[in-house]
Amino acid sequence: NNNNNNNSINTSMKNYKNDDEDISTTNNTSNLITLSLENNSKIIHPFIKSTSLRKLDLSRSPILKNVSSIQCPNLIYLNLCQCSQVSDISITHLFTSCPMIEVLLLSGCKSIKILDITSNRLKKLDASLCVNLRTANIHGVSLEKLEMGFCNKLDNLRLELNTLVKLDLSMLSMNALFLRAPCLLDLNLSGCYGLSDDSTNLSCPLLSTLDVSGTNLDFGKEYQKKEGKKKLNILRGGTGYDWTNMIDR
Repeated sequence: NNNNNNNSINTSMKNYKNDDEDISTTNNTSNLITLSLENNSKIIHPFIKSTSLRKLDLSRSPILKNVSSIQCPNLIYLNLCQCSQVSDISITHLFTSCPMIEVLLLSGCKSIKILDITSNRLKKLDASLCVNLRTANIHGVSLEKLEMGFCNKLDNLRLELNTLVKLDLSMLSMNALFLRAPCLLDLNLSGCYGLSDDSTNLSCPLLSTLDVSGTNLDFGKEYQKKEGKKKLNILRGGTGYDWTNMIDR
């Protein structure tokens, strides 16, 4: 259904008839700003071309595999949450045709094994619950918020993000972490049972809140002295244990 000024479309796949059970939209989109196609069981390889589109929702599309044909140079928001078959290579290529994306939501994208993202515009990335993610290479000069909780196949992680303010790495089974984030204020490492003080290298001089509950991390006075921190709110509680045998791998 289109509203009167054609700025927003909220539709379902029953409105499209295509032999390949897919979607192609290039016409009548000169004023289109928002396109919502979430919860569709027929989208596989959408071809969407628009210079006006700024917000696109394809979440909960169970057989969506390829987003590399989305050509929206002014798109700033893309929701792919729970698109369990979307490929990691198409996510990498996405930033070529949609270079202005500021918010990318990938939570629950179970087919992503390698996350390789380079963007000068991305501000928020949610890659939580990408349960088969093994490697993450994230480079962004504008990234402020990153969520990667419950990516339980990540063995180790190295992040150098100068603009990052909030980072959620909760419930990861990794055994090593290198983090350089000079603007980081809030870091959640709760449930990261495999980390130790020796295997965790943090360079976050502005850090004000650190959650290490459910871990074996100490981060006591020596860490605070090293970072020049007069006051760091460290949230503790419980001990680290291997929780991965409690979930379906």
